[in-house]
Amino acid sequence: MTEHGRPTKEQQSAARAERGSSCLSVLIWSAFVSVATILFTVWLIRTYPNGIPPNTLRTIHSGPDLPPLPGGMPTRGTGQSDPPAAEPEWSEEELPDIVGLEPADPALVRERYAQQCAICHGVEGRGDGAAADLLLPGPRDFIEAPLRYVPGGEPREQVVAAIYRSIQNGVPQSAMPGVAGVLSEEEIVGLALHVLELREAEGAMELDQDPLPLPDRPAITAEMIESGRELYQSFGCAPCHGASGRGDGEASRGLVDMLGKPVFPADFTTGLFKAGRSPESIVRTLARGIVGTPMMSFEPLLLVEDAAGEIDASKAWALAAYLQSLNSGNAATGETSGAALVATRAAVPEMLEDPSHRAWREVDSVPLLVKPLRRGAVNAAAVSTAVVCTDQEVVVRLEWQDPSRDVQEAEGARGDGARALLGAPKDPVLFYAEPRRPASADSSCRVRSWRAAEQHGGAGSNLSPQAVPPTPSQKEHDTDRPGALSFGVWADGAWSVVMRWSLPAGLPRDVQSHQQRRLPFAVAVWDGNGGEQQAAGRISAWHWLIHEPDAAAADPTRKK
Repeated sequence: MTEHGRPTKEQQSAARAERGSSCLSVLIWSAFVSVATILFTVWLIRTYPNGIPPNTLRTIHSGPDLPPLPGGMPTRGTGQSDPPAAEPEWSEEELPDIVGLEPADPALVRERYAQQCAICHGVEGRGDGAAADLLLPGPRDFIEAPLRYVPGGEPREQVVAAIYRSIQNGVPQSAMPGVAGVLSEEEIVGLALHVLELREAEGAMELDQDPLPLPDRPAITAEMIESGRELYQSFGCAPCHGASGRGDGEASRGLVDMLGKPVFPADFTTGLFKAGRSPESIVRTLARGIVGTPMMSFEPLLLVEDAAGEIDASKAWALAAYLQSLNSGNAATGETSGAALVATRAAVPEMLEDPSHRAWREVDSVPLLVKPLRRGAVNAAAVSTAVVCTDQEVVVRLEWQDPSRDVQEAEGARGDGARALLGAPKDPVLFYAEPRRPASADSSCRVRSWRAAEQHGGAGSNLSPQAVPPTPSQKEHDTDRPGALSFGVWADGAWSVVMRWSLPAGLPRDVQSHQQRRLPFAVAVWDGNGGEQQAAGRISAWHWLIHEPDAAAADPTRKK
């Protein structure tokens, strides 16, 4: 570097050479995928000049039947029909309408990127942020890796809208959280443009594609889904995505992208698609593939031009219909970001120390979606969250499903546990990095942790799942400061935990008594039996805990 902090000529030359090497890598990868697609297509045409017979490439799936199809259609090998089902319908989703939406001030956008994005994606967008090692798959490198979940060949506005969607809602089947309700629409569109500007400033290469020629979609039918099921097998989707579409095929392990980073096939049973779940988005992904990953293009097989020059997309729509039909409806649902958790007045003092107290049944709860940082044995889940307050403290009750009660900690693994963060009254930074720093009296986030092993001594004995009065030492245990309680109860396959913050520690007391206080709030849980470590559990995005002083004015728990 020069004395002014600028790169030397040698460094600039090296950077240009590195960018040239990156562009060449993209070209080589794209050429490889294109050649493989052409060779595969030629082989199919020569081998099956009259069309591909159903189940021709069924090399992996030779065991249990595929999932039952709608409409009472028989599945292979059973000879029986399921009860008639409702007429199938397309699952709809559209890109956000950002026409006329002006981005926030560039300086504010850069500040938001530093707060919300750089911790994972890195200051320069190279996927090398401080929390990057916690994530699997890792955060996207905006510079070296192509944009994967944007419509290729479409106008820039469509590309910006697709990036906007990922930032606003998060990316399904990944740790990427959303910021809807936390950042404004102007800030989000500014961040989407900032991502493109980072790429353009470094000369990142974009593939030159024409818009996808896609006819209007037909009405979905059970026959169409059956045809798509046959295509799923004959096109060889099962080796990666699994016979039942769960992303667990024999070839799913060890897949990497063009940069050598691990990637995972989609689990279609969740009903979640990273590039969008509308039929058009699914067909676009099937036809064009996902550049830079092993997901190849099937456009020559799915979109066929007839003698009149018209595009026949019947196979594309059929395969998309089948993939949508695999949705089990069992994916966790909850608020992804920006939910309002309104603290109500505590009914009785006993509920503050007992998460199983019946008074909690009368308190409204909000399900918060928590997503795994690392893809593994556990899936996203919903943590039911309720908040009460007194004139002295705020108490949060968390409840989440956990089929096993893990109160022992082994080397390299944690027992069950939870953590909650109550942020300072300012714009929240991303949750990921906070658990890696010990909390202190002047921490920007007030951390409360609960670990089953600490509460039960790590002995793993068959203790009663009923709540018991906490000991004085348990009352003092917390990762911020004395005076707060974290206490859990396991019953009927679920943990419920209370966490308490004293008002001086958690909320500013100099706020006028009539003013509503809104503080950033986030949670994390981990499952010891699922192999989750404390730093690699499931976390939520930021939400808002709303404390209304008037709610505590007539506090029945106050001692007179």
